[in-house]
Amino acid sequence: MFRRRHLIELHEQSWCPQSLRDAVTDTIGFFSAVGRPFDVVKERLLEAIRESGADQVVDLCSGAGGPWIALERVLDGSTVSVVLTDLHPNQKAFRRVRGDGSGRIRPYPDPVDARAVPAHLGGFRTLFTSFHHFRPDEARRIIEDAVQRGCGIAVFEAQERRLGAMLFFLLYVPLTLVAVPLMRPFRWSRLFWTYAVPALPLVVTFDAIVSCLRTYTPEELQQMAEDAGAGARAGRARAKRLPLHVAYLVAFPPERARAAS
Repeated sequence: MFRRRHLIELHEQSWCPQSLRDAVTDTIGFFSAVGRPFDVVKERLLEAIRESGADQVVDLCSGAGGPWIALERVLDGSTVSVVLTDLHPNQKAFRRVRGDGSGRIRPYPDPVDARAVPAHLGGFRTLFTSFHHFRPDEARRIIEDAVQRGCGIAVFEAQERRLGAMLFFLLYVPLTLVAVPLMRPFRWSRLFWTYAVPALPLVVTFDAIVSCLRTYTPEELQQMAEDAGAGARAGRARAKRLPLHVAYLVAFPPERARAAS
């Protein structure tokens, strides 16, 4: 286990071209759809949504759509809908979700800061593989904002601060070279950033390794939630298809946590 280090992720930087940033989030979304690391926590997720009593999920930092497209079946038999949000929305991916989806999952077109979610976006909040983007005080603020709004929140991270995880993500270089032509819808920009200027494989791999170093342990997540005044439970679960563990946190405002228990 390495000490947490808040290094930069390249695709988050203001100087990163939008087309490259979108290609990175598209690639991460593709790998998530194929590897399905969050299948192992879907029952915990469904239980948390039920405990919250919410009829809407607000997914924060959704990137190109997050894993909700693959997880949508978790909501079968319920009336719960999902709103995808991001501080830098991948508009092309969001339009695809809007056009191809069942209507249960819909993108929110305007920027949304996970630390201060607009009041009209009510419901249970989720973050998939994005909580590590925030420094400790910012991450705690995300939980505090949910608590102050009376919302439950769940955090899921599919990487760890361990050498094995970082070595695994080195495979992203060859996997990106293979995966880009298979990704749909087709984008010339992805081919450009992969084969003409081979930035995409390097950025995806570099950022994945940095993500490992930035990720919070379940113990750190638990302490952060308690510091934010939330009732919480945290843990880790082994992914089914990948040699990775998914760290998770489920937190509620104190009154909701008491009711759920």
